[in-house]
Amino acid sequence: MNFKLLASILPILFLACSASNKANQKDQELFQVKVNFEDSLTNVSSIKTYVNKCQIDTIAKTIEGNKSLYLPKGENEVFKAELLGIEPSKIYRLSYWSKHKTVFKIITSKEGKERTTLWANREVEKNSGWVKKELIIHLPMIAQNSKTEIVINKPKDIEAWVDNIIIREIPKSDVDDIFQLNIDNEEFSKLQKHRENAAHSSIITSKNKKWIKGTLNDQKVKMKLKGDWTDHISEGIWSLKLSSKEEIFDGQKSFNIQTPLVRNFHKEWIFFELCKENGLTAPDFDFQHVSYYGSDPFYSAFEGNFSHHFVERKLGYKSPVLRFYEDHIFPYYVYSWSHPDAHSLKFETSYIYPYDDDYYSEKGRDSFEKSAETLRELINGNLSMADYDKWATLFAITSLTKSFHGLAWHNQRFFLNKNNKIEPIPYDGNTPAGAAESWNYGKPILGDFRGQNEYPNNPMYIFQLNLLKDSSFRVIYAQKLAEISNPEYLQNFISKRLAKLSEIYRFASPYYDFDTSVTYLTQNAERITKSLPEFESLPNSLFEDFFAKAPKQFEGANIPLEKKLQDFVIAIRDGEKIKVINGTGKDVKIEFSEKSELLKNNSFIEINNQKELNKLKVIQNDDPTITFQIEIVNWTPVVK
Repeated sequence: MNFKLLASILPILFLACSASNKANQKDQELFQVKVNFEDSLTNVSSIKTYVNKCQIDTIAKTIEGNKSLYLPKGENEVFKAELLGIEPSKIYRLSYWSKHKTVFKIITSKEGKERTTLWANREVEKNSGWVKKELIIHLPMIAQNSKTEIVINKPKDIEAWVDNIIIREIPKSDVDDIFQLNIDNEEFSKLQKHRENAAHSSIITSKNKKWIKGTLNDQKVKMKLKGDWTDHISEGIWSLKLSSKEEIFDGQKSFNIQTPLVRNFHKEWIFFELCKENGLTAPDFDFQHVSYYGSDPFYSAFEGNFSHHFVERKLGYKSPVLRFYEDHIFPYYVYSWSHPDAHSLKFETSYIYPYDDDYYSEKGRDSFEKSAETLRELINGNLSMADYDKWATLFAITSLTKSFHGLAWHNQRFFLNKNNKIEPIPYDGNTPAGAAESWNYGKPILGDFRGQNEYPNNPMYIFQLNLLKDSSFRVIYAQKLAEISNPEYLQNFISKRLAKLSEIYRFASPYYDFDTSVTYLTQNAERITKSLPEFESLPNSLFEDFFAKAPKQFEGANIPLEKKLQDFVIAIRDGEKIKVINGTGKDVKIEFSEKSELLKNNSFIEINNQKELNKLKVIQNDDPTITFQIEIVNWTPVVK
């Protein structure tokens, strides 16, 4: 079967299974509020509106109808609407259209103190300068005297328009197999505070990832917020990591629950299915209905977590799952995105550590240290430490599915397999709306560096792509690319999974609009097939030239020295030296053992390793009143 025939058949098979459900969805809608500004705002059912210095605009700036809400310059908070009758057990879907920048929030507050804020940041459509944004509303455990409001903000120095605000209740799914996640009021209050603190920040830091107690299907579990960026918690369903001493679900003691949105719906599931079918050791990934604290069930993604028994459960022998410490890189990312001249941190500023610190500090200490040192050898250029077959398979599947997000160094997971080779664990391949799909500069094959004049400042282009320097690795990789992009293979792979794909669409589509097709696989496969002969003939010199452009040492970000300075000065014990890195925009003085050294901004120094030294004192050079201490970490840490 050729690509064109395959591409025409598969979407029809997939969508035919689910079209009837979408047709029935409108008939089942139980509750709808629509504010389209055609009539008096106060006459809209179930919504009580009061407007601050706004006016109904009748000029031609509407997205629908004849009128829209005009938000003038000079005001920040310009629109409020009290929502009446929102039920804690129900889940709602809100959408609105905005012209120019607005911030749309749902705020539930109790006596002006405790509150939960949800943000409609998710863009789903654009039309003639208007942007449609959506939000899932879920407000559990609302007290009787709480108030729920729509609030619209905007920068004072601009004008904006808002139109066609719609809130729909999502019909309850008629399913029998539902996981019941419950938290008592006191514990939920803790989770709510952690979530609210994190949601008002750019990132979810470890200080807001604190365990609280609850139950899943009456089994005791502990849980905490999960994720790096606030897209995991900005809407009404929050990503959670669950853990227990006993098996919770399908042989697992720890797993994550999150919305299908944060892993791009069926695309992450397909990525994992391809990995598992082709011999990679991947975490479990599936979808289940979850009732959050007594609410209507929500169709959630279940993602297996890592622990000291992950490899044993999958392969029958013990080996620690390794990762890079990542918390200190996210302040750099936040800063880098708003300052074009800044650089994100490279993995050399991190260190290796395992899941289940307690286990690997005692029984598994030797196993961890052997595994970490082998990974360190691979990072330092000893390519023989890599399992070529497994890495080539992952690269090929990543090329086919464009799951490049999983190759970012802080998303990578590894283990030392029974052949004493470092094997990659597929993980976190997809992002909402496919934001990371462009990371390969439009090339169909990962590692085709033709036309790239500079070594990119991109988090995925780190040590693992050094494997492409070896022509023998590229031979294996080309074989994997040919196998994975074969039309007959893809036809068989997808045909066996049509029922599950239909289920994903049927249960996720009431909450989100998303591209349900699988034609991206056939289109990418066709491009890979056409490019493969040229890729196979690329000379070694192309790869040598590309990697010669890689930066040889740390590149910082010139962070202004204002607050949270500990995030931007890092000390790592590495062999016979302690490397101290200054990513701030100021010179600082490093004091240790009655000595001091000047550390210029955006640079690093190395000092002799003194094993008894645990912390360094940092002093801003031009303002000695600004001072703090930083902990020294081991690049391959001794687990406490």
